[in-house]
Amino acid sequence: AVAELSGAPAATRLLFRTRISFQRGLQLSTPLRQDVAAALGDWREVAGTKTDVLFLGGRLRADCTPAKAEEQWTRSCRAWLDVWAKSGRSRGDLLRRLAAKESMRRP
Repeated sequence: AVAELSGAPAATRLLFRTRISFQRGLQLSTPLRQDVAAALGDWREVAGTKTDVLFLGGRLRADCTPAKAEEQWTRSCRAWLDVWAKSGRSRGDLLRRLAAKESMRRP
């Protein structure tokens, strides 16, 4: 949750989002939401793409393969695009942002 303070102390708002990290500096985040139900819906959509646990205790699992990691990245990106598109963001803008993230992911 992100707390935002405006001029008056009584005007505190809580904002919620989901953030998934794939590597240092490479994250997919959902829109900030005031509505907890909407934020949880975003979380379900994005987090529901993780079918395999690739890391355990901060270490890569022995059964993790590049193909499994690629599948998870692809599923997560599709869900991320859908969540942002439903919130009104232009698909073209989203695809440009995703292309920039993709270039960070590749060596």
